[in-house]
Amino acid sequence: MSARVRLRAPTAEDGDALLALARESRAAHRGLVSPPITAAELAAYLRRCRDDERFAAWLVRPADGDVIVGQISLERVDARYGLVGFWLGAAHVGRGHMSEALGWLGRHARDTLRLDRLEAEIQPENTRAVATVGRAGFRAVGARRLLKIEGAWRDHHVWSLTLG
Repeated sequence: MSARVRLRAPTAEDGDALLALARESRAAHRGLVSPPITAAELAAYLRRCRDDERFAAWLVRPADGDVIVGQISLERVDARYGLVGFWLGAAHVGRGHMSEALGWLGRHARDTLRLDRLEAEIQPENTRAVATVGRAGFRAVGARRLLKIEGAWRDHHVWSLTLG
């Protein structure tokens, strides 16, 4: 995959570790992302990974270990572009793992999936995520009230990466 990370699709065997990581990071994620924190949410997530042909997710792990540090996903919106989502466990922020994972995803989207563009929708106050996509070459292209998270509509900036 890369020098720093390994990625692979999640399986039911990853459930306990993924739930623990999301639960431990709940305070850091509050209002920003909603990874699965219950058994029912995990089951729905794994079903989507398995059954939704437009959606793919990968667990992010350091190249030198088996601990899950986060997750990255790609939802194919149409034949030419996809929407990126990602989150890291709070204890693993700032180590470059997600930057590496985004780099791999860009190459995979271009070379394997033949996509022309990736987009990420990020709340402006999520400065770490904004910095991460900026390092990966994404550029801000707009903003809109986009997602309802924890019962409130939240503004998001749209970041775009042209592949090719």
